[in-house]
Amino acid sequence: MKKITLLILCFLFTQNIDAQDFKPTLNIRLSCLLFPFTPLATLEIRTWGNITLQGETNLKDTHGFNIKYYTQTRMNGHYFFVGSAFVNSKVLRKDEKSTILSYAGYGHAFTFSQKWLLDGRIGIGPTINADKNSIYPVIKIGIGRKF
Repeated sequence: MKKITLLILCFLFTQNIDAQDFKPTLNIRLSCLLFPFTPLATLEIRTWGNITLQGETNLKDTHGFNIKYYTQTRMNGHYFFVGSAFVNSKVLRKDEKSTILSYAGYGHAFTFSQKWLLDGRIGIGPTINADKNSIYPVIKIGIGRKF
């Protein structure tokens, strides 16, 4: 997983990006992690080129950070992502301390009415410090608005 993340980051930072391509765009949406079912508030910011940074939280026990690379158009179409989440759960740790889940995967964002976005993704990743480390799916869908 570390090698995949490193390869993706190396690819992203070797892209030919010029200074005028830096036009921040903001997207706020309500998302839902399907397994385990967890509603999330998501904030995604386009940085440079087709790269975005995304933060998500349920304001209680699940917090995540992702880097996305859109293959054609920013915040629209196919993308690849890498990220990490901090999850407090009795299922993962009996003491309910934070468990780190690193993941990578593929997603698709669909823009409609020019300002609205429907986003879905699927990924996979291992837990790092759970009582019994395992590999978990990351399946998420959300709807939001671009600003």
